[in-house]
Amino acid sequence: GPQDTGPQDTGPQDTGSQDTSPQDTSPQDTGPQHTISNDTGPQDTGSQDTGPQHTSSNDMDHQHDRHSYTSVVSAAFEYRSELTGTLDSTNGIVARIASHLGASDEELVKVDSVRQSVISRVEADFDRLEEALCARRAAVLESVKLAMQVCGQPFRERKEVCLKKMEDIARSKEVLLHALEVYTDDELMALKRMLTLTQADVLHTSEYFLSSAPQYVPIIPTHSPTCGILEQMEQLGVLVVCPAHSSWNQVQTSPPVVHSPYQMVVQSRDSKGEKVASGGLGVRAELKPKMEDQPCIVGEVEDHKDGTYTITLTPLTTGHHQQCITIYGHHILNSPCDLTVLHTGREYGKLDVARATISVVAPYNVAVDGNGDVYVSGGSNCVRVFDEGGLSKYTFGGGGSGDGQFYNPRGITIKGYRFYVADDSNNRVQVLTKGGEFVHKFGQMGTGPSCFNGVMDVCIDAEGKMCVVDYNNHRIQVLNVDGSLSYSIVGNISGGGAFSFPWGVALDPQGNIHVVAWGTESVKVFSSSGSVGPGGTLIRMYGSLNHPTGIAIDDAGISFVTDYGNNSLSIFDAQGNLMHTIRRLNRPYGVAVDKNGFVYIANSGTNQILKY
Repeated sequence: GPQDTGPQDTGPQDTGSQDTSPQDTSPQDTGPQHTISNDTGPQDTGSQDTGPQHTSSNDMDHQHDRHSYTSVVSAAFEYRSELTGTLDSTNGIVARIASHLGASDEELVKVDSVRQSVISRVEADFDRLEEALCARRAAVLESVKLAMQVCGQPFRERKEVCLKKMEDIARSKEVLLHALEVYTDDELMALKRMLTLTQADVLHTSEYFLSSAPQYVPIIPTHSPTCGILEQMEQLGVLVVCPAHSSWNQVQTSPPVVHSPYQMVVQSRDSKGEKVASGGLGVRAELKPKMEDQPCIVGEVEDHKDGTYTITLTPLTTGHHQQCITIYGHHILNSPCDLTVLHTGREYGKLDVARATISVVAPYNVAVDGNGDVYVSGGSNCVRVFDEGGLSKYTFGGGGSGDGQFYNPRGITIKGYRFYVADDSNNRVQVLTKGGEFVHKFGQMGTGPSCFNGVMDVCIDAEGKMCVVDYNNHRIQVLNVDGSLSYSIVGNISGGGAFSFPWGVALDPQGNIHVVAWGTESVKVFSSSGSVGPGGTLIRMYGSLNHPTGIAIDDAGISFVTDYGNNSLSIFDAQGNLMHTIRRLNRPYGVAVDKNGFVYIANSGTNQILKY
């Protein structure tokens, strides 16, 4: 070890049998931890020393040396511990590196497997191409051979005729020459007619044959597709498709509508971002509703074989959805994304004439359930129920303060199979079944938590919390499911979040709380996070109104606000921009919008519910 310096060590611990001096260099000493046989440790000063009471100068030096030795041992122990810790850390790092090496080896095995698979695919593709090319080459050459045969056949036949004509003319010439050389004048004149006719026939048929020679009609080769084939062959190397570079575009620009198919076009790209010009990829599209109990929609994919794919999705429910487009399970660019499915593709800018009316005495507010039944609060301290066609079905309630009775029922809302009524003059919220059977109630007169002074409206959030309009206390109280106070949005403060005498409340698709108040000219939008101050967390304001009394918001975030002072209904988009105004109303109070986008207004001045 580092403490052993060999027989030349002059360490202070060794005193030898005759010497008490620390300078003793007895050859029996092998280091500061080693003493000769008469030494019993750092306290031993030789055979004549009796212990630590010895006060000679040499003994004092020895005690100092013993102290130094103890310090060295302690420091060495600490350093050993430090080295041990360093060694442990090093071993841990080595183990982690080994783990990474193992993981890398596994990934390399996967990469090698993919490489082999790709190579096999490439070889198989080129083998098939080579086989097909050879077969096509033989077929094309045979086609050319047959074409040339067809093209040359008339000329081959003409050649045979020409040769026969030449033979006939040669024989005719021989006859003429023989006649000239052998026949006498009398014989020649006797054969004149026959020779003339024979010669004329030969000459005539030859002239006709020459005048009717066939025209050469060549077979013109078509445009060679080699260039196009070579361009397509470049795509043979595109074996790596990069989903992150692939993109999609929606065919129509308008938001999707429930039960109506909408389409997108996906363009696949390779790892360099270049367009892929071939098909066959595993493209999949899904539309997932944010509500867990609603089904996921799988889209239809049409492969155009040129690297593009048309996807068709048909939403079955309204509200917020998540759209996912993947290639072999990996998301493409801008996937997933959030979108909102609307009730209808209606153009609210054209709502000017009511399409139907329901007569009812002194209507105050209105709500519509999923079946199209219309619930109206107001006159005679009751709630009247009408079917989709406007025919009366039943009435429940009646004047009083008992369970299931109302005293000036105002705002109403439906959540599932429950029906919530703002029982204004009884200072409470009652919960009933849609058939009118009492379930329970919340609230009483007062200014404390869960106490009210005039209840004008109520709405329910996704968690079942109730947003209750506390009219004369100038606040919105948000109650838990059990009726206890969660938090309040107080309006009688200074600043932009102030409002007075609130009348209506509604929730947008993001869960933000929209408040309309009789003494406030604009709609105030507050956060629903619960971490609100005295006036709530004001997000924004919109509209220029005169005593607004009711508000409804559809699944697309479009707001419908009744403007009592202007006898109108204002329609705002999700950003708060005015889309349209329905005028010529008469003292409108409440408003509702159904799943198909139809708008219902409680037009109290004409004792009607107007349907647009």
